[in-house]
This record gives sequence, structure tokens and C-alpha cells, in this order.
Amino acid sequence: MIRSLGSTAALILILAGVICGQSIQEHLSYDFVGGGARAEAMGNAYVALSDDITAGAWNPAGLMAHEGPMLGASFGSLTPSGYTNANMQWHVWRNDHSGSLRSVSGFNFLAPVRIKGRPVVGSISFTRSFEEFYSIAYNAVYEAPEYVYRNNLLVEEIFQVNRSTAGQLEGGVNIVTFAFGTRLYKELDLGIGVNIYGGETVSENHILDVVDGYPLPIGSQEGRGTEDYLNIDTSKFSGTNFTVGLKWSGEKISTGLLVRTPFDLNRKQGLSLYRVRAFNGRPVEDGTDTTFFDNILIKYEMPLMVTAGVAYRARENFVLTADAEFRDFSGSKVRVRDSLKIDPEGNNEEFFTDIETGWNDVFVMRFGSEYVMDTKIGKIPLRAGLGFVPLPTPNKSDTKTPVMSYNFPHMIFLPFVKLFNNDDTPIRYTFSVGTGIQWSQIFLEWAYTYSTLSRDYQDDIVLAKIRNHHFGFTFTGYF
Repeated sequence: MIRSLGSTAALILILAGVICGQSIQEHLSYDFVGGGARAEAMGNAYVALSDDITAGAWNPAGLMAHEGPMLGASFGSLTPSGYTNANMQWHVWRNDHSGSLRSVSGFNFLAPVRIKGRPVVGSISFTRSFEEFYSIAYNAVYEAPEYVYRNNLLVEEIFQVNRSTAGQLEGGVNIVTFAFGTRLYKELDLGIGVNIYGGETVSENHILDVVDGYPLPIGSQEGRGTEDYLNIDTSKFSGTNFTVGLKWSGEKISTGLLVRTPFDLNRKQGLSLYRVRAFNGRPVEDGTDTTFFDNILIKYEMPLMVTAGVAYRARENFVLTADAEFRDFSGSKVRVRDSLKIDPEGNNEEFFTDIETGWNDVFVMRFGSEYVMDTKIGKIPLRAGLGFVPLPTPNKSDTKTPVMSYNFPHMIFLPFVKLFNNDDTPIRYTFSVGTGIQWSQIFLEWAYTYSTLSRDYQDDIVLAKIRNHHFGFTFTGYF
């Protein structure tokens, strides 16, 4: 049982890593958005508008729209749904994943100052990004061959294995931004920000195999054999880069340009692997062990990212927005630290292995709208947005994105998918709505986003359909 179940468990741990642990690499779109319920409700098409409390995290050039101190806080709730189908050992295992992840998703403060007589607006922003919650659970029954002793003879028999599997990943990446904006020339504003990345994800994968009628390695006594596996993966993130933004504000049309500099997104990983083997409920020393892997460092190369946006104010209370962003992921690499040479004088030397990611360049597009009604109880905005956010990690089979074009989002965006993205690029579609109420010194904003993503992880063996529901709430106070 040790050989058969051990090899099979290793296979499942690999699958669990694909489904859960590797979602940091596979699921995430590396979509560096600025947060806030207003921007979310407008489909995150916000670079050219960027005129509220979250401006420093979106386009710091938009900070010049403010004349007084402001303070804001955001709360987010992610509720995923969907499923993953896995074809393994002639069985189709359908793994449902659902749950919830709630946290403070943003904090923003800005204030105008004068530096040598020049007006400047500074801000500090905390943004929760790369939000992930993923869970799987399934039971399976399969047959596995094993060599056992019968009457002192080693023979091969087929045993039925009952497997229970459960896995979960949660966490995300945080971004703290220090930014300022100033007037460059007439209606043209300039903004610069420093982004500091942090946060962590934790995944747990549990596998229990049970075999009845299994004999001891030597002898004829039969009983219940079990092997229990637990894999805990904790990953912490770090990194720093810069943001440079421009914003031109006209009477009807505003435009924005944003550049994010390349950087390494560091992932420091710790793995804990537990295995307990038992016979008739009693632990067996042979095959029971605990293994720890600590301080595993992986560096993901984040490329230059350029975003252009436009905002058209059709009426005083009605605005339309659109953003387009290019991310040059095709040349990115993943660097895995092999060893660390410690120098007593403090000049440590690290040795890395570079791995080609095989990622694709991506072209992101978003669209948003806002209509503000002036009522007796305050101003009530109505917002809606949509967009597509390609993931750089390609599908692993011949399934091509444009082939799956007979649904609403594909019909709208198919020309752009074909023109700007590779055929094997998975795309996350987003549909957003939101509202709120605005008084003279207090704004309350609410947003809901439904996103859908279908992708192939391993040559038609692991197929995932992910459906996320996200709720966002932002409070803004003017001093």
C-alpha cells in the first residue's frame, strides 16, 4: 500500500498544487488596479477620470482635482463559485469550489500642500489586490495494484482505495502607495507614486486514503490501512516599483496615461508536509513523517505596464470612460533561488535558476459609465462597467479562446481578442454595477462585480470554470 498509495498521493498533491497552490501563478491576472467602490462599479476604467479619494492608487496625476484633505476606507467581500473537472485514472472528478473572503480592502488619505509656492497634493493609499479564495472537496473510489505477502509468498493483488480530498487557498497581495500630483502645464497634470507590495496566501491540501482488507507486510492478518497527507503552503509577497501618470482635463474630454515600471514580485514560500500511516487505527512508524521546506524564494518578473484612458463627459452629470492597457509578459522569467551563501560580514550571495515562463503578452480593455441624479436626500450615482482582463499564463491544450465565442462577452470582444491577444490566452470577463449616496462632506459608495473565467490547466486533464462575486463598499469623508 505504501508504494501504490504513496505514488497516487503524490499525483494528487501535484493536482492540488495545480488547482490551489499554483493559483498565485495561474489564476492571478497581475491586474494592478487602484481599488475603491466607485472605480470598481465603473469596470475599473478609471485612469482618465481618477478624481476621488483613490486617485493616488490609480493615476496620481488626478490628485490635483482636490482642494482639501480627504480620508477614505473600503471594505471588500469575495464570494467565489464554479468548478474544476479533472480527468484522472479514467474518472471525471468534478470539484466545486466556493466560500468567502472578507477584509478591509482599502485605506486612503490625501491633502494639498505647497512646496516652494507650488501647489502639490500628496496621498497615501493601501489597496488589497490579487484577492483569492479557492476551495475543493471530493470523494473518489479507484483500484490500485499492490504486492503483498500471502502464505509467505509475495503476490500482486488489486485493492479498492477510498479517497477523501479537501483543499483551500485564501489571501492576496497588498499595495501601499505614496504619491503626489502637481500641475505641469495649464490643464496637464503630473503624478508620481511609489508602490510597496506585501501580503500573503495560505493553502491547505488534505488527502485521506482508506483500504479495507489489507494484510500486514508480513503475515496474513487483514485490517484497515490508512494514509493521511496534509500539505500547508504559506507564501509571503514583497516588491517595489514606481508609477508615473499624466492627466489632461478638457471641458468635455479628459485623457490619462499611466506607466508602471518593471519589478520583481518576490514570493517567499514555506511548505509543511505531514504524512501519517496507520493500520487498524494505530500509527505505523514506517511511512509516518513530517517534512518542512522553509525560506523558498521565487521571483516573478513583472514587466513594463502602460495604460491609456479617456473620459467623455456627455453631460454635466453623465460620463463615459474607457481604458486600454498593455503588459509585456512574453519575455518574463521566474527565478528560483537554489542556494544561499552566508557571509559573516553580511554580504550574502544568492544563486538562482532562471525559468522561462512561456507567458503571453496581454492587452486589457475596460469600459465604464456614471450617471448622477440630484435628489432631495442627496446625489445618487448609477454606475456600470465591463471589460476583459487576459491572464498571461496560457491554456495548456489546443483549446483556443476565439473558438469559444458563442456567448455575450466573446461576441463583443472577439475582434480585440484576435487582434491583440494570443489564441491560447484565457480571459477573465467582468461585469460591474454600483450606486451610493453623496452629501457635501460624506460619500458612501457600493459596487458589485461578477467575473467569469474558463481555462485549461493541463492538456484537457484539468479544466476550470471560475465564477467570482465581489462586493465593495467605500466611505469617504471631506475635512
